[in-house]
Amino acid sequence: MDAPIIFCHYGCSNYLFYTLFSAKLSNPKKNIILLGDSLNKNIAIKLGVFHIDFTQYETEENVLNFDNNFKFIAGESHGRKDWTKFVFKRWFYVNEYLKKNNIDSFWHFDSDNLIISDLSKKEDYFIRYDNTEQCGGICINGFISSRLIISMYTNHIINLFNNQEFLAIQKEKCSSNPNFAFTEMAAYNDFKKHYNLKTVRLNTILSGDTFDDCLAFKDNMLQSEGFYNGYKIKEVYYDCHYEFFFRLSTDNHFYKVNSINLSWMPSFVISRLFYTYCRSFFPVLKLINSKKKYIKIDFNHYSFFDKIINKLIISYLKLKL
Repeated sequence: MDAPIIFCHYGCSNYLFYTLFSAKLSNPKKNIILLGDSLNKNIAIKLGVFHIDFTQYETEENVLNFDNNFKFIAGESHGRKDWTKFVFKRWFYVNEYLKKNNIDSFWHFDSDNLIISDLSKKEDYFIRYDNTEQCGGICINGFISSRLIISMYTNHIINLFNNQEFLAIQKEKCSSNPNFAFTEMAAYNDFKKHYNLKTVRLNTILSGDTFDDCLAFKDNMLQSEGFYNGYKIKEVYYDCHYEFFFRLSTDNHFYKVNSINLSWMPSFVISRLFYTYCRSFFPVLKLINSKKKYIKIDFNHYSFFDKIINKLIISYLKLKL
């Protein structure tokens, strides 16, 4: 079975249309799965994405076990209990979905990641690892070679919530960092060390291309002059085929990007990237651009002509779903 792409999301954030649509366009032969709720069901269905209501798993033993053991550990200024619980709990939903559908290897991304390449071409390389990582190496994302990893991870999370020595360390961190919380990232970091997992950073440059760790992280790439929601971001380029590239600051070489992590990005940055990628499906637009090599995206300027083209593009692509 071809490794599906799985997202897990509650609510209906404004970027969800772009990230689900992009995953569908770039990987038409893969099953795109959204483990979601009633608020995002319609958008998934309209885009041809399989929507699975994660509330159906609430009575499963492992999910109930998590509910009974979860503890909100955070600094006094954090205040995001529901979100903190969800970033743990989503892995229990994913685990149930994998078991019930007999899925082994799969891709998983946070729902604000824009996937812009055929992921199946990367699986022969990543299958040699237990899983790939994002977030500077402290979160499990990208390709997971076996559902056993997720089963082990969820069990480890439960164990950590019952490890008083470990929890005391987390509480101490939160007391000195009021905006800090114990999340699934710290749990994953402990998990991979405990089991000595064979992992690789998803943003490792391989054969001239890479995956983005986060657009707001420098990662030795050239960055834009301005700030977006308070963050400097990587410069993003596209070529005549409307494929995206970052430029390495150490050698000025361009490297193709397979996905872009859009955490903390304003909606106009997300939509600009999405509509630029959509042009790759139109040969006439690629022909117009054929003599251009690398064009830097200017997120601060958008012509009236571009807006008209975008409306035509999206209307056509929706018909193809």
